Amino acid sequence: MGKTLSRYDQDHSDFKKSALIEDAKGSAIIYPNPANDKLNVQLASSAESRTSVTVLDLNGNALIILLIGTGETYTQFNIANLATGVYFVKIISGNGTEISVKKFVKL
Repeated sequence: MGKTLSRYDQDHSDFKKSALIEDAKGSAIIYPNPANDKLNVQLASSAESRTSVTVLDLNGNALIILLIGTGETYTQFNIANLATGVYFVKIISGNGTEISVKKFVKL
């Protein structure tokens, strides 16, 4: 399945590549950062069980929750309705282990 690039992606592809955030373990990448309408979450390896991916505000309130199914590595959030600001993505494995917490900026 091919991906159609938005005008933002085409105009900022170099910036998008440089804005990838990856933790030391390499467990997850979120992009683009900063983001406008969509935020992509890519796990470094396939989920061994259903994995919860949550967008949190600065107070820790869960705003959006998505699940990545067993064997999958990718999900995408529609963040168009979020206010401009700083948010976090928290990734938790099916057994409740915190895999990663990432910070991103919504434009």
